[in-house]
Amino acid sequence: MNVHVSRRGFLAGVGGTVGLGLLAACGVPAPSTAPSTSATPAALIGADLSGVDDAVSLRTSLFRHVNGAWLERFTIPADKSGYDTFTELADRTLDQLHELVERISDPRPRGDAAKIRDIYDSFMDAAAIDAAGIGPVSDLLAIDGADSRAALTKTVGASSVREWVPWSAGASGPTRRTPRATC
Repeated sequence: MNVHVSRRGFLAGVGGTVGLGLLAACGVPAPSTAPSTSATPAALIGADLSGVDDAVSLRTSLFRHVNGAWLERFTIPADKSGYDTFTELADRTLDQLHELVERISDPRPRGDAAKIRDIYDSFMDAAAIDAAGIGPVSDLLAIDGADSRAALTKTVGASSVREWVPWSAGASGPTRRTPRATC
């Protein structure tokens, strides 16, 4: 018996089978009326089906079916141009770090925790920043006075020797343009 199977039909069948298998593997357990005793909340187990819009047919628009409810209720925050999982994680991390720093009460005046708190407080002290004006970065304005490459190199080099400057932040090791010295 000679059976002809088209490649497209075969791949569609395999893809559908794999897809259904993944959906079954990621299935949400049946809701329970008893309180959960596990450490992991039940909402975090399996696929998140809260964004599904059953009013839109799967055949009409897969995207709208899977994301319709979420699209209706979610608004991108005003301070963001877009929002995804990584943005959410970054926001949560910043909030957690903020809480950690706010709770620091290190009795030792020069302990590591006190140093972290002091840096944070100085960064958040808008009145002191406004009062200092441009003074702390005034030596960076010397760049405007450099009229040649040699003068610019001398100015940047002098600033780098005196203190850390932003343009030297990445200069921690040899690069293709700055080969390692062989002594």
